[in-house]
Amino acid sequence: MGGTRNSKTHLKGTLGNIQIRSKTLQEVETNQLTQQIDIMTHTIQRERERAAELELRARLFNFGKYKSDDQEGMFDSLGVKVEEVYRGCVGDSEANLSTLQMLKAIESRLDELLEKVEIVPKERLVLAERAKEKERRFRLRDEKMHQDKQHQEERLKRALERAQADVKKTVSHTICLNTTPLQSYSPKLCAKSVCNITLSLDAYRLTEILHN
Repeated sequence: MGGTRNSKTHLKGTLGNIQIRSKTLQEVETNQLTQQIDIMTHTIQRERERAAELELRARLFNFGKYKSDDQEGMFDSLGVKVEEVYRGCVGDSEANLSTLQMLKAIESRLDELLEKVEIVPKERLVLAERAKEKERRFRLRDEKMHQDKQHQEERLKRALERAQADVKKTVSHTICLNTTPLQSYSPKLCAKSVCNITLSLDAYRLTEILHN
């Protein structure tokens, strides 16, 4: 009896581990699938915009706006971009494909991914979208923190520049006071001058420490 119970417990634990691994694998596949779809969608949209731009330029070319060499250069540039997208989405190919063939392969790959999405359970897609949105919020937060840090550094830099300017101005004013006759000093004026010099030196030391 004890051996049978142990076997059942071991079997339940094994099944539980298999279910957990299967669920984790499905979530990973779903995330990868949604990311690939996003990349492909943006890529195709970008290439369609490029195609529309080239079509417009081709029309202008027909009206004599562009020369033949300019048009050839534009098509060569487009071919290079399409090849980069093809390698990123489909992979390297030994066949020497034309630009149009690569575009068709990219669209075919997108259709394939969209078909896979349709058979993925809705719950998994919702979880993947939530994870993607969470990642987007983290990225925006990091960007905002970076911008805030830059603004703070700029404000500190301006404050240090103003402090240095005040130090130079105060020291210059103190030197001018020292050239006046000793009889013109009053105890209150002397105390004020000493206080100004002390504050100026403190500010100067602060700027030196921050710069170092």
